[in-house]
Parts: sequence; structure tokens; C-alpha cells
Amino acid sequence: MAYNANIPQSADQISVSQADILGNFQAIDTFVAVDHIGFGIVDAGKHKTATFPQAAAPAAVGATEVGIYAAALGGAPELYINKTATQVPFTKSVQAAAGYTYLPSGMIMQWGTVNATHGGTYAGFTIAFPTACVNVHVTGIENGGVNDFVSVDTVTVAGFWAYSSTRSGGASTTNCYYFAIGY
Repeated sequence: MAYNANIPQSADQISVSQADILGNFQAIDTFVAVDHIGFGIVDAGKHKTATFPQAAAPAAVGATEVGIYAAALGGAPELYINKTATQVPFTKSVQAAAGYTYLPSGMIMQWGTVNATHGGTYAGFTIAFPTACVNVHVTGIENGGVNDFVSVDTVTVAGFWAYSSTRSGGASTTNCYYFAIGY
């Protein structure tokens, strides 16, 4: 039986509208139980699953709203958060020696390695940051017992330059790990 918003009427007797009222309760229970634990069961009302609409483009949200949707924007399907027109794919990542991941806040973390030289070596990120790279940290990997200095310069959304020198300022080459964060 479909839900009937006009039941009961003020003049109805319970014996006349009882079946319609029971039908309304059944329709509500069926509706709620789609993604929730049904009425009269332990944990009633909690989500048992969440179904997200597929979208070809970000769902429109108001200034005080957040939308969650699934989309295959430029590749594999991902789960996105859309908050005040900022689209964040928070399930997308590349889990490799040089990779990246999106955080639900919209920040992006990237990592990899670079062979820093005295004259400078350019290291390109796996993906360009859409707006800015706010920090790059490099850590020298043991270089045969030599404690070289490594530094970063000219950071852009696409990459950075890594430099290496000995304690006395001489030329050196140092393998480094890098970690970058941006948005």
C-alpha cells in the first residue's frame, strides 16, 4: 500500500481508517529501511548502508551545505565531497614510491624521491597542486656515511628544486625522500 498523506481525516473513525494508518506506518518503515536499520530492531534508525548518487558533475550545494556523491571524473569512480563549490575526491590516491593522496579537507599530500645535486635537481610532483604547494620537506638518505646538507628552493604547484652540499659547502649528490603538502 502506498503512503497516504490524507489519513486520518478529522471526521474518520479509527475502525474506518485503521488499515490506511497501518499502511502508512508500513510505507514509512519500508522507506526508512532502505539505508537504515528498521523500526523495532536494536540500533533502529542507524545507517546500515549509504547510497550515493552518481554524478557527471559536482552536485550543487548551498553555502552551508556539504554534498557527497560518486563520480568518474577523468578516470575511475571515486567518492567526492563538494563543499562550497570545492570538489574533493577523498578516496583517490596513488600508493607507490612516488604518489599522492587527497584528504577530506581538500589538502593533498605527495611523496617521492629526488637525487639532489650541488647545482640543483628539479623534482616534478606526481600531480600538480591545483592552487598551491605550501610545504616541501626533504630528508637525505644515508650517503655512504657522509652527512650532506639538503635544501629546497623554487617551490611551485608542479615541483621544486633540491640541492645538496657537504658540510664545508662543497659539491655533493644525495638521494632524498620528499614529502609535500598543498591544495
